[in-house]
Amino acid sequence: MLRLALLVIALALPALQTSAEERQEGYYYPKITSREVFDRALGPREATRQERIELAIALNRRQIEQGFARVAVFTKGAAAEKLIIVALDDNVFRTHFRARAYMALLTSQIRDTPYFRRAGLSEDVTFYDVLYMMNFDSLTLSDGANWAHQVTFREAK
Repeated sequence: MLRLALLVIALALPALQTSAEERQEGYYYPKITSREVFDRALGPREATRQERIELAIALNRRQIEQGFARVAVFTKGAAAEKLIIVALDDNVFRTHFRARAYMALLTSQIRDTPYFRRAGLSEDVTFYDVLYMMNFDSLTLSDGANWAHQVTFREAK
């Protein structure tokens, strides 16, 4: 009986491990249609879960202060290690080029965050660099309707 229970658990384990991403895909954004790996490391990975959550809050706050929100920015995962940005209207991320332009805009915005100043980062870093340094494992961008692009952060070789 114990062997049977262990066998059932062993067979179910892969499904349990992927269920968190599957819940996000198809719920917060459509199926991931493209992927990339970012592996340029400019500094140590030392941010806390709370600092990752505060980044999402700061990015949302800036939009609200402007009077409207064009994207939803939030974290997922037990350690808030996944950043998700989903367009809230049909024009924001209508193309991948617009999504990349938005990443450039976020690069300039994060330069004003407490983490950026505390880490003493140079003006050469990008939004992706900061996400890597803040211990994010991934960033998922989506137009909220047709596509989702996932960036995975890994140690540079």
